[in-house]
Amino acid sequence: MVWTIEAKILPLAGMFGHMYLEVFGNDGQRISQINGIAVCRETGKTKAMGSSKDLLKAYMGDKFTLANTADASRDNHPHKGVVIFEGTEQEVKSILEIIRDRAVLINKTGVPYNLTKCNSNSVFSALIEVIKDKGYKINQKELKKLISFPTIVPGINNPKLKWVNKEAFNKRIKSYRARKSSGKK
Repeated sequence: MVWTIEAKILPLAGMFGHMYLEVFGNDGQRISQINGIAVCRETGKTKAMGSSKDLLKAYMGDKFTLANTADASRDNHPHKGVVIFEGTEQEVKSILEIIRDRAVLINKTGVPYNLTKCNSNSVFSALIEVIKDKGYKINQKELKKLISFPTIVPGINNPKLKWVNKEAFNKRIKSYRARKSSGKK
C-alpha cells in the first residue's frame, strides 16, 4: 500500500469539529499527526479549548497526539477521515518537510487564538494551502465531503495564516533554514 496523508475530524459537542492531519506509512502505521492547538502564553502548556489570552501553535508527530488516537492505525481509527494525498514515501516526506516549515512560521508568529476565527482549524487550512501551493494535488472532493454540514468547523478558511505572499514566505523559510543549519534558533 502507498503512503497516505489523511484529513481527520474530531467531533466536539455533537456538531463542531477539530480538523487535523495524519500521515500513515505503507504498513498503515502512523508516521505523524499534525494539529493546531491553543497554548497558554505564560506556561506554554497546550489547552483543550483556547481563549484570546492564548496563542495558536502547530504541533507535529510525537509532540502532541490526540489522546484517543494514541494507538490508532490507518485501519483502526476512532475519527472520521478521508485520504487527501497518496504517494511514495519520498513524496509524503517532502510534504512533511513543507508542513514542518509552515508550522515553524506559524509558531514563531505568535498568532492569538480565537475560538471562532483563528483556531486549530485555521492551522489545518494553512497547511492544506501550502501543500497545494507547492504543486501537490489534494483530493478536494473528499476534503469538502469531510467538512460539509452538519459539522461546523469555525476558522477553516481564515486568511490570517496565509502569509502575505509566496516570496515573503520563501524568504522567511530560507532565513529559518540558514539559522537552523548554523545552529542558531
